[in-house]
Parts: sequence; C-alpha cells; structure tokens
Amino acid sequence: VADQGSIFRYCPLAFNGDATVASNTASVPFGQGIQNPLNPYGARLQTVWREIDMSLSRVDPFDFNLDVEQMYWAPVTSAAVFFDIFDEVSLFLGHSERRPEPCVGQFSALSVMDESGLVQAFQDNYVRNKRPTGNGGQIESRPAPHAAYEGVQFTINPAEAILEPNGINRFLPLPDFQQPYFTWRDETVMEQGGSSTYGDDTTTGATYEPYILSPFLGGVCSPQRRGGGGSIQLATPRWDNRENIHTTSGATDNFTDGLLGSVALPLLADFQTMCDQPDLPAEFRFIANGFNGWQISLTVQSGPLPAFRAFTGGTPNNCASPQQNRWAQASGQNAGGGIGSNDWRDNSLYWTMADFLKRQTVATSGFVEVLNPHRMPPRTENDIDPRLGPFFGGAMPATRKPNFEWHFEPPLATLPAGTSIVPEFRAASRTVDRQISGQNWPPINWGGNNDFATLASGQTNPHFALNPFVAGDAHIRKYDRRSVFSGPRNYWSYLYNEHVSDYTLTINDLADDTFLNDFAGNSAGDNFRYRDAIYFNWRFVMSANTTASPPVSPSVESFAISYRFESTIE
Repeated sequence: VADQGSIFRYCPLAFNGDATVASNTASVPFGQGIQNPLNPYGARLQTVWREIDMSLSRVDPFDFNLDVEQMYWAPVTSAAVFFDIFDEVSLFLGHSERRPEPCVGQFSALSVMDESGLVQAFQDNYVRNKRPTGNGGQIESRPAPHAAYEGVQFTINPAEAILEPNGINRFLPLPDFQQPYFTWRDETVMEQGGSSTYGDDTTTGATYEPYILSPFLGGVCSPQRRGGGGSIQLATPRWDNRENIHTTSGATDNFTDGLLGSVALPLLADFQTMCDQPDLPAEFRFIANGFNGWQISLTVQSGPLPAFRAFTGGTPNNCASPQQNRWAQASGQNAGGGIGSNDWRDNSLYWTMADFLKRQTVATSGFVEVLNPHRMPPRTENDIDPRLGPFFGGAMPATRKPNFEWHFEPPLATLPAGTSIVPEFRAASRTVDRQISGQNWPPINWGGNNDFATLASGQTNPHFALNPFVAGDAHIRKYDRRSVFSGPRNYWSYLYNEHVSDYTLTINDLADDTFLNDFAGNSAGDNFRYRDAIYFNWRFVMSANTTASPPVSPSVESFAISYRFESTIE
C-alpha cells in the first residue's frame, strides 16, 4: 500500500486524533486452510475484494468496467491438494454495499473501523439505493446478483493447479464462468454505498477526513485554485465513506446509504455450496471429503474485524441449505466437540486470482447548458452570429421546448460485427450553492492547503458545464432536509444540482415532463420539468467484440447533438 503521507493512502491520516496505519491485506498468510465454502455439508459464504486487493488502480479508467471472465482459488500453501467433487455449487457476483477498511491506530494497534465490513443479512451486502420516503427501509433499486455459475458440479483436480506469474503460489480454477460475464467497477451502475458507519459526512474535522482518492471531482467544480503568493493549488478529490448524518441535525441519515460510486465498491462474491448427496454424481457416486483448505490472510492481526467475509457453514449433523433461515442470515458454524460456534464474520481475505476482460468502455461528456451551449457572454446588438447563444436571454419561454436529435459518423449500423455504441442521455436542473440554511453539503475539506470549501460555495455554476470529471459523479446523492422551497426538501441533493435524472436511451425524454417528474422532489415547488432541465449530458457505452480473432473495438469519428426550440402552442 502507499505511504500514509501520499495522496494514494488507504487509511485516514488520523482517526479521533490517533494516526492510522495501513498494511497489505495479503502480506501475512494464515497457517491453516479455511474449509468454507468448500464444505460438503453445505455453506453460504460472502467475501469481498477491494480494488487494492486486486492490485488495481483507484483512478485509472483502464481498471474500470472489468468483465470477470474467470476466478481461481488458492489451496493452503503448506498442504497437498486432494481430489474432490461437489455435487452442486453456485457463485453470484455483485458490487458490495460495504467496503471494509482494515486500518489500525498507530498507538492502539487496534482496528479503528470494525463495523465497516459485511453485515449479517446476506442480501444487504449487495449494493442498493433506497427510496426517499418512510423511515429509509424501502429499496428503490438493487442490481440482481449475477450468476457466474449456478447449480454446477465442481471437481477439484490437483493436476489442474497452476502457478501465478511470479511462479510461487498455486491456484486452481473455480467452475467455468458463464457468459455474459459480470462487469465489476461498472460505470453504468448508478447505485452507491460504502459507508464506514463512522464519522460525519456533513462536516469537516469529525472523527476523520475522507481519504479514498476519486477519479472525479467529488463536489468541487474547479480542479485548481490560486493560493497565497499566486501559487496554483490542485484539488485531490476523495470519495466520502463517512457515516451519513442528516444535514439539519446530528441524527443518523438512514436514506443515503453511502456516498461511494460503483468504481470504489468492492467485488462481492457469494459462494453457495449445497449439501453433498451420496448418490451423486449418478455415473459413479462420490462422497465429497472437504479435505482442501483455502489459503487466507488476516487483514488485521490484533482482532477479527472488519468483516471481509460473512458465512454460514454446515456440519455432519446439521447440513446448511436454502430452506433454513441461516441461508439468509449468516450464522457461522458449530465448531463441534462442545466448544461452541465460530462467529459469522471475520477479517479473512481469501487468496484469489482473476482473469479480467476489458470489453466495455464508458465515455462520459460534461454537461451542456441548453440555453447557452457555447458558454457565450450576454448578447449585444453587435453580435454577428446569434446561433451561438445565449438563447432567450437565458430563460426558457413558456411557449417553447427543445426538440433534440443526435447523429453519428460513421452511422452506428456500419460498426464492426459484434461491437456496439449505445448513446444515453441525462438531464440536470440548476446548480446550487452548497450552503443552505447555514448548513453545508458536501463539506469539502481534503486537508492542508487543499481546502476547497470556500471555492465550492457559491462558485458551482461558473465551473460546472462541460467538465467530464463533474459528470462522472454527478449522480451521487444525499438525503436533504434543508429548506429550499416551501419547506424541508426531504429529497436528494446531488453533488452539484438540485435534480439529476437517470440516463435514458431516448433523448427527447429530456424535454418530457412525465419522464422528468419521476425525479422531482417531495416538497411543494420542488419541481423538475423540461423548463427546469437547464443542463444535459450524454455518455457512450461502448462494447468490443472480444471473441473475434483478433478482437475488434468500435470507434467514433464524430458525434453531434442538434436541437431546435419548437412552439408548445398547437
């Protein structure tokens, strides 16, 4: 891991005033193999790997949008590998709602974010977004778990062991992954998560400051400012994984559910092993022995948390199966011999190797102002070309609405076989001063000279348009109780805007009140209609043909959006 003094650090500089220490999660192998999920008496086990655990960059787009083509498990380094057959196993993949942070206090040597890891309810470890209604218990969206393989036989054959590129550690393949593959760090996933459950995301200097480097601007529209003596100071934007707190009180915000985008969320693996049946496989009947152990490391040496895994394991007298409650709620495993049970969670990091495939690319544009796409100053009588804008003095007339069209060269129909480019479009309302009713969100402070709070407040609009690093995280939202219209919003505020729509395949949805109304607020006057859609942007979801020989990718020579303002009077 990077030095704590670096912007690439993986732990906060300090937690409650105590400096913290980060370590490589797989640097100290555990001396014994772990049986689960390779358990003939049934098991459900969830575990996660962050981008650092897979040696991936936090900010390099080449490491985003990765298809998980195949994964391998590591037998314990000091033991033989035994032949085994499991009758029925499944593996589901997803983005994790939780991001365990194995940071320890420099003085205490104890984990400082014990509860940042996986929770007991297996379903709640998949990323989701909540509805801004009720008490925060309603789910608005949750991507379905992706089956890498489901209900297949799993044979462990020692002859299939391979060495990783350094030629030291052995790995064996898991069952073949099915197409289409799961895309990890998928930029098209709009759900967010990753709350550590510590700190306060509404203020600076509370418990700890954000430290996870972001590829986007994180609420600051200008990537630099002029400091003392004329020096240029660069922003180092960070994802904010602190506890969600209401903007108007110190109470816990149960709606936001984390502020990390998908590229910062770990890969969640959900292993499910059915109880072995003595009459299977039908052709020669084999009883699984479960002799093989998976190599792990303990991410924190001084305690069992934060949880990198949650599991339920069966025993000879009590097989674990989907019909039981413990298949939904992690319950650990009875240790046997009258010595109680193993806890349902711990900080075991499973050694794995993965084949990643770069099939998908997402290219995101900055936002364009509908009435002033070229960012022109107010027009005068001497302006030669009124087509450059601004139009209608910067205010959309009640009798006009835009009609959009888009154009590709060459046409999309001429793309190479098996490739695609899918354009998607999104609208946003006005940018807002982040200080409302004396309360700031987000409270931009990344330490030292990079405190951009003053710059961010009141200067969003001049720096917002056309910046793709703004558009990349413009969907990140927080539940907001501040009074903006007739009373408390009780709705989402976004990093830069009052309202942001979902992406749509139909560009003229951006001028459709029925579509936009789905993203309006909950208080009187908190509207989102086509006249409120001040900005729009687009993205290309591009897919290569990775099965061709050689693989081929789509390309764009030019893309244009044109629109005219048409009368709404029939």
